[in-house]
Amino acid sequence: PWRDFIDTKPPLIFYIYSGASLLFGDHSWSIRAFDAIYQILCAWYFLRILRSDLGSNIALLSASLLLMMNAGLGFWHTAQVESFALLPSLVLVDATLRAPLVQGRRAMWLGMIAGLAAMLLVLLKFTLVLGAVVAFVWLARNRQPSSGAKRNFLTSFAASFILLSGLLVGVLALTSSLSRWVEVIGWLSHYSAI
Repeated sequence: PWRDFIDTKPPLIFYIYSGASLLFGDHSWSIRAFDAIYQILCAWYFLRILRSDLGSNIALLSASLLLMMNAGLGFWHTAQVESFALLPSLVLVDATLRAPLVQGRRAMWLGMIAGLAAMLLVLLKFTLVLGAVVAFVWLARNRQPSSGAKRNFLTSFAASFILLSGLLVGVLALTSSLSRWVEVIGWLSHYSAI
């Protein structure tokens, strides 16, 4: 059920494509218009993340380069899964980098947000689970946050990711799609082995 003409994809990208068609009509340029707006919003968020650490000039240059690189990719490389993985990736990075700076409940909330972003990445492309692994390991090995803040963030990160994974499996089971999902994952491991 989650397959385009070349590759198997998780379901979220198809919801993005249908949302673009809903917003802009059923045209060949609908997803391109949605992608352009999405990339501009991502660049603005990237600018906000960088501005706090690098200053306005470097942050503006970096966000501008992000947009130029995306625009320079051309027709076959824009509006793809990897394009739409940018926002959840930025949210995951932002939450993980801010985790050492907060305490208590804020660390828990950031962990939940990071878990949600990580799950969105998995729903866009299975291999993007590595983003969650890297964020989790980086923070676990980081010596900066207090043990309580780190524990709160990592626990809520893992719990929200596991809870959302369970919710996904439950929805797939209720819609009789779980066997197809397992088939897709099996196909992916065979494809990866090749």
